[in-house]
Amino acid sequence: MTYAEGLEDVVLGGIAITTIFLVFIAVYAVLIVANWKIYEKAGEKGWKSLIPFYSQYILARISFGNGWLFLLFLIPVVNSIYGIVQTVYLCRAFGQDRVGFIILMILFPYIMTLVLAFGGYSYIGPRGERSGGQSGGYRETWDGYDSYRREDGYRDDRYGRPEDDPYRRDDYDRYQ
Repeated sequence: MTYAEGLEDVVLGGIAITTIFLVFIAVYAVLIVANWKIYEKAGEKGWKSLIPFYSQYILARISFGNGWLFLLFLIPVVNSIYGIVQTVYLCRAFGQDRVGFIILMILFPYIMTLVLAFGGYSYIGPRGERSGGQSGGYRETWDGYDSYRREDGYRDDRYGRPEDDPYRRDDYDRYQ
């Protein structure tokens, strides 16, 4: 091997490493924009997604409603489970409690973060409550099917008004 051949290999290796580095920087920049958008959809300022530990605190507050749960992320074995649970709760906070969406979010977090950020999903809160006085109420699934509470307090579902449903009449009377 001559000096010129060795130099050619070094140059090609440098070009390959530089190209890979630039691709990683581009992907990271897109994810920064996506996280910024997710924070803004949740009613937080987008710049909060840029500060390392504070962003995890805010993300826990967006996902769980309690920001201090981010401290679980610092415990070595617990952080793996915490990451999955936080992903599930983040999906639910944006109204995506379908199993398929959650599995895709766990398996392909970078792509699904873009989908969550730039898709038509709106933040409904960690407990299913809408924040900021948005119309539509909140989503609940405790009775086995999806239903939405309207602004007048009634649920939009297959039965119509709660007093018309014989299975929920007691529930209706209790909260009046």
